[in-house]
Amino acid sequence: MMRDARAAGIYEIYHGHEADNPKKCMVVALVESPKIMDDFFKSQEAKVIATGHILESTKITIYNS
Repeated sequence: MMRDARAAGIYEIYHGHEADNPKKCMVVALVESPKIMDDFFKSQEAKVIATGHILESTKITIYNS
């Protein structure tokens, strides 16, 4: 799925989880726009769900530089 993300214009910078909660993950990525992220999640929904990710739990915070 990493190649699919890069092809969509999503570049992962960091991923990890809370020290005492391995089920709560965080990903820092470079993405040109929120629409690219939304489109990616929609187009890859089955693959994302198959990893065990719960889409409803996703929280996205946008930081602009």
